[in-house]
Amino acid sequence: MKKGERATFVLAPSYGYGDAGSPPTIPAGATLTFDVELLSWKSVRDIADGVTKTVVAEGGGWKTPQARDVVRVNLTLKGEDGATLVDMQGAEFELDTGAPGAGVATALKTMKKGEKAALALAAPHGPAGAAATGDLELLSWQAVEDVVPGVVKKTITETESWAKPTPGSTVRVKVTGRVAGADPASPPFLGPDADLEFVVDEEAVPVGLDEAVRKMGEGETAVVSAAAAAAYGAAGDAALGVPPGAAVEWTVTLVSMDKAKESWEMDEPEKLAAAAAQKGAGNAHYKAGAYAAAAKRYARAASFIEYDSGFSAETKAAAADLKKACALNIAAARVKLGDWAAAAAAATQVLDKDSSNAKALFRRAQARLGLQEYVEAGADIRAALALDPSSADLRALLARHRKESAAYDKQSRAAFANMFGRMAKLEAAEAKAAGNKNVVEVEAPAPMDADVPEVATT
Repeated sequence: MKKGERATFVLAPSYGYGDAGSPPTIPAGATLTFDVELLSWKSVRDIADGVTKTVVAEGGGWKTPQARDVVRVNLTLKGEDGATLVDMQGAEFELDTGAPGAGVATALKTMKKGEKAALALAAPHGPAGAAATGDLELLSWQAVEDVVPGVVKKTITETESWAKPTPGSTVRVKVTGRVAGADPASPPFLGPDADLEFVVDEEAVPVGLDEAVRKMGEGETAVVSAAAAAAYGAAGDAALGVPPGAAVEWTVTLVSMDKAKESWEMDEPEKLAAAAAQKGAGNAHYKAGAYAAAAKRYARAASFIEYDSGFSAETKAAAADLKKACALNIAAARVKLGDWAAAAAAATQVLDKDSSNAKALFRRAQARLGLQEYVEAGADIRAALALDPSSADLRALLARHRKESAAYDKQSRAAFANMFGRMAKLEAAEAKAAGNKNVVEVEAPAPMDADVPEVATT
């Protein structure tokens, strides 16, 4: 039944008082009729072993607080002797670290905004591990989330808007920026409530602020805490007055946004144009030495044309060329960054569809040298030279491969020689301790490199 519902129940004797009845009121074998109206109910849940919650008043919405959120509650708890253990009205605390008892935190994670409940907490779930009963009301909470490493966002004012800025969206925000730990009475380095307008994911603002805004809806206000690496870096910002290596806090309100089209909203020409524009932006970053930003642009360019099954033959061919160029450029950028695994993966993506692509073989060989995969790197270099025997870059890479692989082999031989020498000495010592007088101690063999002539590889 639902709240307020009224119904007639008809019960056969077997579900009533059976053949015996209940004399003198109910005769034997009687069928019973009830008129029932459901006025209300209280939901009782054993939400954990030793933690029982009875809902007194339902909350609103569907969200519930999470472990790091800062909750605001009314809470009264009494011990088994009736003494008041906790009386918190309008109190705020971080859910997992500030709750008075593990049972309170467990209950709050199941509650909605505005919900009221009666709690029964067995030991050790109450305050200081004691058993307790009482009343809990969840007034509100501030959601706390890790945006990217080194950046934490705490929501101050929620919004009903579900839409978030996408890369390429133009946003308008109000920002107040302070150095973390600075005197709250001191003037901020930005603001208060400075008006900023920028394009998301275009390096127009520090990465921590940019990434946090991408997690916000229109009308939302949040405090964004960022480590130096995600703020103004080791150099700081002398013009703003941010010291070198300073962590910062921005209080941000997303006033409005002009949301950029997403790929699924575009037709074929728009997708190709967007991909080409992002590739061009990546090239500009690459030339400026901003290799991480370049790799991001190339990846975004490829994302616009990733799904091409519905493209015309002409558009599909153009998209394939663009995707190949982006993958090659990602490999080049990742090589510059020393991100060898990502560089090798991007080059392999090209080679899976075009095994005779000399540029992809060259990029993968560079990456494999970085990974010290000398056999595989040599195979890639030889395959590329077969395709482009006059390439000076490939010749230089081959010379580097010979030098580095020889040095690696020498180092490995020395390491193995030392290892086997230590093992022989250990075995000799163990045998001598066991009383074997026929054991002869041996010295570690010399590394086998002095008399080994260099052999050229082809």
